[in-house]
Amino acid sequence: MNESLIYLLLKGGKKSIREGNRIYFLRMGKLCSRKLNDNNSGENWKHTPKRNLYTGTFAGNRYMSSHMKDAYENLPVWQTAAAFRTGGILSGDNYRHSMNHAYVDKEGNVTDFKHFTVSEGSLVLPPDMTLEREGNTIRLTWHDDRDAPSASGSDCPYAIIIGDRRPDALIFARDNEATRAGGSATFTVKAREGENLHVYPFFGNAGSNAFSPNEYFYAPASK
Repeated sequence: MNESLIYLLLKGGKKSIREGNRIYFLRMGKLCSRKLNDNNSGENWKHTPKRNLYTGTFAGNRYMSSHMKDAYENLPVWQTAAAFRTGGILSGDNYRHSMNHAYVDKEGNVTDFKHFTVSEGSLVLPPDMTLEREGNTIRLTWHDDRDAPSASGSDCPYAIIIGDRRPDALIFARDNEATRAGGSATFTVKAREGENLHVYPFFGNAGSNAFSPNEYFYAPASK
């Protein structure tokens, strides 16, 4: 394609035209061009070990982030967390991704269970929560008699649970009869025989518009 034809096409409304390894555009009504380097040229772009690692890890993070978006049975945990922590600068999706991208591999598996985050917000956790596991039953107990906006007796306990044989799958659990004032909650899961569990309890208020950070417990299978 000769430059006069390129000029006419650009004058007709196109923003830019690529020809070979050059890109043409108009500046102040004058035809200009620049050469594309290796990084910008689709023809010359190459996979490198670093790029492959980044691309794979990014895909894994996006898988986990999408899975987490659907794991809470419509509780707006991350939307409220983003509003609370960033003042609405980040969306719930972006905030969730920023919190966990370092702890997920290219397959979407959680690799650092202790630092993985499933909840954030303005509520506070009980100061003395403990966990007991018997088979597929998990029981949390605590003592918390506070009555404040950040810790109300009507707050509801929830949990996200991950089995170490499926580190890419999140299980949402709730005890519909439990409250913060009640001091305990029981969750039942379908774990595989001998499967260790990673349990992340957190609280939400009665209006489901505020949540707490999560606690983390390692719940090994019975020997």
